[in-house]
Amino acid sequence: MTAYIFLIIMGVILCLVISSIKNKYRNLSKNGEKTEGTLVDYEISSVKNTNLKFPVVRFITKNEQQIIKKTENSFYSTTAKKGSRVIVFYNPSNPEEFMIQGKNFKLMYGIVMAGGILFSLSGVILILNYTGVLKLFK
Repeated sequence: MTAYIFLIIMGVILCLVISSIKNKYRNLSKNGEKTEGTLVDYEISSVKNTNLKFPVVRFITKNEQQIIKKTENSFYSTTAKKGSRVIVFYNPSNPEEFMIQGKNFKLMYGIVMAGGILFSLSGVILILNYTGVLKLFK
């Protein structure tokens, strides 16, 4: 039963995180400035024996300020080559708040959101089956 509740919680958390990223992207693309940047490197962070690659981007703002920083809130291919051009949306009042536009952002957003919903629904169905409300697996 605890595992079923865990599924629901993980699904909800996944949906909330991806919605937050989508809202930030929507806000920056609607209210921010758009410019072209360059993928200069990847920064690798280790999380529980898994290496995550975060793109490091260089771009110049409308006010001629150069920004070189990693972005963690993007769905961007980790196979993209260093030196490749990227579309950057940034906050004009705080240019270090930015996101890069990946080619498959909408697809990745949909897949991750569907995964979160699937986790939550699976947990609910398993709890209903466990309590006897549904009799699917008996």
